[in-house]
Amino acid sequence: MNSLPVPDRGRIAYCTVPKIGGTFNYFRNLRQALAPRGWKVLAPTVGRHLNQLWDEAYADADCFRIAHDVEDPLTQAQQLVDWLQNNRIDAILPMSTAAAVAAIPHLPHSIIPLYRCSNITRHAYDIVTEHLAYVPRIIATSQRQWDDLHRYRRIPERQLSLIPHGTDTSLFEHAFRSRAASDGPLRLGYVGRLLESAKGVFLLPSILDHLERARVKHSLTIVGDGPDREGLSRRMGDRPHVTWTGSQPNEKIPGFLAEMDLLLMPSRFEGFGFSLIEAMSAGVVPIVSRIRGVTDWIVDDGVSGFVCPIGEASEFAHRVARLGEDRSLLASMGQEAHTQAVRRFSIDRLGEDYLQLLTKLREDCPARPAPAPWNTFRPARGFEPTFRRWIPESWKGHLRGWLERWGIGS
Repeated sequence: MNSLPVPDRGRIAYCTVPKIGGTFNYFRNLRQALAPRGWKVLAPTVGRHLNQLWDEAYADADCFRIAHDVEDPLTQAQQLVDWLQNNRIDAILPMSTAAAVAAIPHLPHSIIPLYRCSNITRHAYDIVTEHLAYVPRIIATSQRQWDDLHRYRRIPERQLSLIPHGTDTSLFEHAFRSRAASDGPLRLGYVGRLLESAKGVFLLPSILDHLERARVKHSLTIVGDGPDREGLSRRMGDRPHVTWTGSQPNEKIPGFLAEMDLLLMPSRFEGFGFSLIEAMSAGVVPIVSRIRGVTDWIVDDGVSGFVCPIGEASEFAHRVARLGEDRSLLASMGQEAHTQAVRRFSIDRLGEDYLQLLTKLREDCPARPAPAPWNTFRPARGFEPTFRRWIPESWKGHLRGWLERWGIGS
């Protein structure tokens, strides 16, 4: 029996760069989520700087270079708007593309601009609070973002939507189903960028030190690469039970997760955490830093994983040891992690949430000012440098972690 054709409901431009990273992964997931619902998602890369980051290994037929040799912000914005109109785009998510944010006041009313908040940093909040009179909805991807935007940036509830990330949980089903009970050494894992300032990876050797002193048998697989690989390697020392895989393509991640019991996530701050929901989809029990409204909103502490104070290696090790002693608890928490990930963070749920939002805005979009003439154009203020550019990234990471630990936030 032939399936019914998918209706052609519209087109979305999601501004990103084809390369490794969460923003491009989100484009792929959103495209997959909305395709069966009749929405086509395209990925324009705008301006010379962003086009220099373009990686052919990730680009496909839905990726487009716009103003690829242009540095002037006005020309970039004008060429983007021309491209949007020529390609019959119905909605745009500018993300962290300066030209796209600056172009918002100049868009024709046939194109609906939407913001999606990408992190819990000042920069991310600055971007999504510019040109608010023209933007009918800001999408928060975590409860923390929603709370911060409403409470501190005074965004009214009617202008906010909470749509968490989604991933194709079916890709991790085999890893979950093939998981077998074991009384051998606990198989720990870390998946992500090796970046101390944000990810807190230098805590990993300290966690292992605590486990070794407590005689907890374990192994650790580190999946990923980054600027602090060498520093982490020095601190890790010569541990035969630590395996380094380097950066891996997305399609290989389920295989690595199938060989892990626990995910260690010692981050100082996170906008969300793709690796977290992917690990949970595979039945891997997460042990994560407590990042208010993000990790403690995703992980049900003591049920689908454990949430620990930032920077406390002994607390991480204590949770690991507890699960090493109680394998039935490990199994039940892995089952609950999988169940919650499939229920809350599936690609299908992501598609339905976006479909409902797009349908509502098409039927009843709030009034917007008339498109502004190009002679009033100005670059996006959210991208202008501030005094913070002089602060080393490592200091910023430690400061954010300290603020998180004491409940102050970014």
